[in-house]
Amino acid sequence: MKRKLFGALGLSTLSVLALASCGGDSGSDALRLHLSYGDTKKTLTYNMSSPITMPDGTVVSSGDLKPMWQYVEKQLGIEIEDVAPQQEKAQEMITTNAATQFKDADIFGGNSIADQLMAQGADGMFIALDEHLDKMPNLKKYLDENQNIKDAITAYNGHIYHLPYVAEIGNYARLYHVRGSWITKLLDAENPSFDPDSVGDTAYQPFYTKDHPRAKEIEGLPTKKTDENIIEIMNNLQTKNGATYANALREYIERNYDYENPSELYLGEKAAYDIDEMVALWRCVMANPTYLTGKSDAETYAWFTRQPAYREEVLRFATYFDGVKVNGSDSYESRWAYNKEGQIYYTYSTEEVYNVVTNIADWNEEGLIFGDSLTDPNSKADLRARLYGSDDVANQKQFGFMCYDFTASTTADSLNDDVVAILPPVANVNGVWQHYVDNSRVIKPDGWAISAQIDETHLEQALKLFDYFFTEEGYQLQNYGLPDMIKEGETFKGPDGVDYPAYTD
Repeated sequence: MKRKLFGALGLSTLSVLALASCGGDSGSDALRLHLSYGDTKKTLTYNMSSPITMPDGTVVSSGDLKPMWQYVEKQLGIEIEDVAPQQEKAQEMITTNAATQFKDADIFGGNSIADQLMAQGADGMFIALDEHLDKMPNLKKYLDENQNIKDAITAYNGHIYHLPYVAEIGNYARLYHVRGSWITKLLDAENPSFDPDSVGDTAYQPFYTKDHPRAKEIEGLPTKKTDENIIEIMNNLQTKNGATYANALREYIERNYDYENPSELYLGEKAAYDIDEMVALWRCVMANPTYLTGKSDAETYAWFTRQPAYREEVLRFATYFDGVKVNGSDSYESRWAYNKEGQIYYTYSTEEVYNVVTNIADWNEEGLIFGDSLTDPNSKADLRARLYGSDDVANQKQFGFMCYDFTASTTADSLNDDVVAILPPVANVNGVWQHYVDNSRVIKPDGWAISAQIDETHLEQALKLFDYFFTEEGYQLQNYGLPDMIKEGETFKGPDGVDYPAYTD
């Protein structure tokens, strides 16, 4: 089985098919769910104005439970009532309902509240799920087979009060993405008409030098032939423009690597570019806006974040400066880490991190980073949609080249079908020259818990619901959709060699 998801994943991510209406205790016998994500698309209730017709002819209208939850009701023989305010955020839900001991619903959940669920469970507000595993055999089996997950969700007093979002542990969570055609256009095209306009002065200096060389031979990758550094070459150009930058990079790749196409230094499974070669490509992008976009007034930006609130993503490049550690875990606020001697230290206090920030400041001085990426840390403005998804807008003149984000949504055709994921720069990380991404799938702080105020009848239903998502049927339902959307007995083999369900038309 490729993935196994706790029930909370079905709540928080399967918003289109699966996943509240306003109100409290309706007086009915329904199992009351209060799941808050601050987004009407991620609720149990269907909120769109236009009805949808399911493959079996069932019509789902605004205010109805979404199809997945209607199916769950039928399969389990229970009635589910959505009692969450539709735009309520999880933290608001926790604050409001803690004051009433979580008595106004049977199940509570949301995003980024795992710590609160554990703490308030230990304070007696949620039931200890581990005391009811005899009624949840599928969950018990899963926890027995995944001790690390069981440990992670166990509170300080030894009990488990919530189930979190967990999927594809250890797999890449996010990757680097680029406009693939821009690379081939810059490096492979015959008789290119590069931009002749001069660009500003260079600020960034080579990271790899004769005194600090990069490895020429890296297992599984083409060998670099010389000690040349492309940043040094570019910095020494008498004339700096789109043509001189691109031609310098082309000639450098030809001298130093044996690729059929120069673009393969960056694209494909044999990509062997380092942090300096990445910046060299960025400079070519920045210096050739008209050539790359076909618009005379275009502005191209080498790097941008999905939104300003994610601006610290740029610090992930520290990994490619000899494996410098900025975050101890997958959180911007996690600025403590262990050194080789097993001692904990504050990463932001080190000279290595200071040097990384200095290099990033040099990138910014050259205009390589989209300015809005580094502004308001509270802004959720969608820079990705602006720079990757607005190419066809008549007056659009800002275009982004590279972003670090989730692959499925970033490479979606709704944004730009030219965006592809690439391997990160090669670097000496943990003493090994390699491609390395330190953001893997982890146990997320999203989840749901059962109120200690629940009555016996609804407790039985809630336990049955929680356990259901650990059955084979529940697994397929929350990952792939309703049974009549799946071709029974048919699968297709994914690029990872795993068999996945095949969809009907």
